[in-house]
Amino acid sequence: MAEEIKKVIDIEVKGADTVRGLTNSIKELTEALSNCNKESEQFKTLFGELATSQAKLSKAMNAGKKDTEAVAGSYNALKKEMSSLKKE
Repeated sequence: MAEEIKKVIDIEVKGADTVRGLTNSIKELTEALSNCNKESEQFKTLFGELATSQAKLSKAMNAGKKDTEAVAGSYNALKKEMSSLKKE
């Protein structure tokens, strides 16, 4: 009989670095900005945090598109091959 092997992987993820966490953070910061005076230091601080969160979210959303290789025979692989042939 085949031996069954089980492996448990425990991954600790901080809430602010996940897509959901960043989305929630952006929503909360946007609401806080709307209730704050534009001339205050708090507004500047919140605006900086919002810009940082938006940049992290953008990077996370685009990472999968650029870093993955298309599987041979897939639509994306064929599209990439056709694109390279057109350039020649």
